Amino acid sequence: MTTAGAMIYLCKCSLRGLMPEAERLAGTDLNKLYQLASLHKLASMTGLALEKAGIRNENFHKAIATNYYKTLLMDTERKKIFQALEEKGIWHVALKGAELKAWYPKEGMRESVDLDVLFDERYEKEVRDVMVGLGYTVDEYGGGHHDVYSKSMGITVEMHLALFGVEYEERLNRYFANVRERLIERKGLELCFKPEDFYVYFIAHNHNHFANGGIGIRSLTDTYVFLQKFGEKLDWTHVETELKKINADQYERENRSLTEHLFAKETTAGAEREVPPEDEWKTLTAEDREMLNYLIGSGAHGTAINKVRNVVNRSGGGMKGRLSYIWQRLFLPMDVVKHWFPFFYRHKILLPFLPIYRTIKGLTGNKKKLDAEWDAFRQL
Repeated sequence: MTTAGAMIYLCKCSLRGLMPEAERLAGTDLNKLYQLASLHKLASMTGLALEKAGIRNENFHKAIATNYYKTLLMDTERKKIFQALEEKGIWHVALKGAELKAWYPKEGMRESVDLDVLFDERYEKEVRDVMVGLGYTVDEYGGGHHDVYSKSMGITVEMHLALFGVEYEERLNRYFANVRERLIERKGLELCFKPEDFYVYFIAHNHNHFANGGIGIRSLTDTYVFLQKFGEKLDWTHVETELKKINADQYERENRSLTEHLFAKETTAGAEREVPPEDEWKTLTAEDREMLNYLIGSGAHGTAINKVRNVVNRSGGGMKGRLSYIWQRLFLPMDVVKHWFPFFYRHKILLPFLPIYRTIKGLTGNKKKLDAEWDAFRQL
């Protein structure tokens, strides 16, 4: 079994409460497995299955303990933040992993990088005061679709004014522009999505990452736990209609197909049996295989080469696509300029100098990212 095959098999065991078969893991390099699982933010989930099988590894054991502690810490911080927002009269919504982690079979199974919260954008300053009052440092504020706060204990909170920013595709901004209308009350001023609308947002968010730098296997485990909880109850006609509006319906079908093939049971002659997690994954279609390979190579946060290649391919590929990529990187749309570079937007006579300013800023403030993008471009 490949390292990726072992990781997916162990995640399946954790999700399904199965006892991993030791013979299937024979010969697995635990160091490589840990590196890959960490890249996909699946070390805790993978490690829990290993320990259930009696396989103890210090890296995985530490990942389990660390993530369990961080989960409890984030839950405590979430309660403090939500209570403070309630007292200020500001509606708020937990997003993405902050909701999904509760649907996993065991506390601490899903790894989360940060806490994402959507709030009433009219109260950005008041929210900053709340976060500072709770001991947070302001890392990013103003000019984007979310503000970022952190604490020395390793907690990062993204407070979202909107679900998507101007740098995202326009159809997503239009569709989610009046997101408050899609929310229902959970408790006081804490709101939530109906399951159908949560799934549409979840798919939209993942598809955006998938189509740019890529997204990892955790997106499939998230899909699995959501469908286990809500799949049979969903109004699928509503879901499919809404996903078509943002051109994410095909991605959702392919994502769900791959999820079911990897984590569900196979039925043969009326009897259920576990799908063998072999390298070839015989149940996978050609489309499944292509998507799976892309996800495995992307990791949880995508790669520079994926991002560059996807933009070039969407622009026609070849020399045409490369020239279009360079043009898009040099000359930003005016709504993006207005959002991220307001000085140049107000003084449009200086716009020809904006590419130079951005290059210098990139070289001095984020050279590693710029180098990675350049290296990726050269590899095409």
